[in-house]
Amino acid sequence: MKLTTAKVKSSNAYSDDLNSTGFGIVIHITLLAIGLLFVTPAVFGQQNESFTTVKLYTNLYTQTENFDQGGSRITDTARRSFVTNILELNFFNPQKKIDWGIDAYFRASRDHSSNDSPLETLRYENNGRTAQTSFSHIGPKLSWRFSEKIPGLSSKFILLIPLGQNGQNLNSSIPSLDNTGVQFWSQLNYNGKLAEQLYGYAELSVVARLGRDALPHNDVFIPFKVFLSYFPLQAVGIFSYADYTPTITNPSAFYFQAGGGLKIFPSPSWEIELSGGSFLAGKNTGAGYSLNLGLAYKIPSKKNGG
Repeated sequence: MKLTTAKVKSSNAYSDDLNSTGFGIVIHITLLAIGLLFVTPAVFGQQNESFTTVKLYTNLYTQTENFDQGGSRITDTARRSFVTNILELNFFNPQKKIDWGIDAYFRASRDHSSNDSPLETLRYENNGRTAQTSFSHIGPKLSWRFSEKIPGLSSKFILLIPLGQNGQNLNSSIPSLDNTGVQFWSQLNYNGKLAEQLYGYAELSVVARLGRDALPHNDVFIPFKVFLSYFPLQAVGIFSYADYTPTITNPSAFYFQAGGGLKIFPSPSWEIELSGGSFLAGKNTGAGYSLNLGLAYKIPSKKNGG
């Protein structure tokens, strides 16, 4: 058996990780505050009254391996890490079938040593060599509830408009933030109660990304996700999920991800979600893992004349 010597981080390295994490937390709080600027808190009313939610969902994905064309794991030349922050403003009216909202994407990517911490991506740097950060897309969305007889069935349509030219780095090793063209998302969602304290959710999407630069090419993929949630307490839930996503424009490419997490409702207005997942199988895609943090704040609309 071949023995290898593991590298031990110095105290300065740990300090750098803590500094980058602290800076990332500041960025997240700032993004959430930006969303809260657009809404005014009010006293909570009845469940049939309209309300607004402000959500910040942060995904940290990192990889040191890829799945090749045959589905085997191969070692990457370096660690590649990506942070995606999705800031959502959602406006709901239970008395109507159509709701609307706005999504904004703030991203960062980093090419670094396989021994580095993926938390370094939370520094949100632009150095022209190994890291970049940018608002990548913004756009409107519409949600439609089909029928009161099937309250858990709905659809969603999202149009994402690119911001700036920072998505592609064709002349450097920095991982691309995202496709730099327009994106169209169409989703069919269903959620319902399966048993006492047990809930299920399924989502089928069709996503078309129209590339504005030479790479990557236009692509269409179909994510299919299922969630199973159990609430042992009214304010605490645990869940597992699976995500299978084939690429239509490249039939040999797909990935399968599985994971789980925790939902906490510290008050009627706040929701916190922590989760993680691993890419277990795929072809022509990354073989990494993801860590996720979600924060949501619910704000009922003011009563008429209030």
